[in-house]
Amino acid sequence: MLTTVVTAPEAEPITLAELKEHLKVLHATEDSYLETLIVAARGHIEKTSGAAFMTQTIDGFLPAFPSAGAIVLPRNPVVSVAWVKYRDRDGNEQTLSPSSYHFEPAAVRATIELLPGQSWPATQAHPRAVNVRWVAGAGEAESDLKHAMKLLCAHWYFNRELDGDAKPNMPFAVEALTQKYRTHGWM
Repeated sequence: MLTTVVTAPEAEPITLAELKEHLKVLHATEDSYLETLIVAARGHIEKTSGAAFMTQTIDGFLPAFPSAGAIVLPRNPVVSVAWVKYRDRDGNEQTLSPSSYHFEPAAVRATIELLPGQSWPATQAHPRAVNVRWVAGAGEAESDLKHAMKLLCAHWYFNRELDGDAKPNMPFAVEALTQKYRTHGWM
């Protein structure tokens, strides 16, 4: 599922002051750069883990409804589903009636499942034939996720440019701190 954030979180999980304290930065000359690192770190960890740390609205797109089974939402935890829209065979946008499906919230792998006796409608052949909009996020990031963000920001701050031997991967500590939030198999 291709996803895009429609409404970004109102605030980041860590503040500039918290990151500067972690980095032991006492000046303000790089504040703008550090704020950019905070946003990038949250986005990177959310994308690689499948978790939404802060409340945000997300659109997900599929080329068609699943032939069997449920639609699995890749960014969790899911708070609510706003709509399921699709392009019918003629290319007209339709909204799937909420009375035809059940939203099953879960910390990992929330799903939209058809109710008994219902079937997914036929769609136009299009890479974005189905659009699901949902609200995800825990409201506030847990301390381990905040620490993972600080570590990733520090890694990027102190390793601004790659040399011939460097690999652009996450440090082990970041991977370890975010492991329990990973939604394996969601892509």
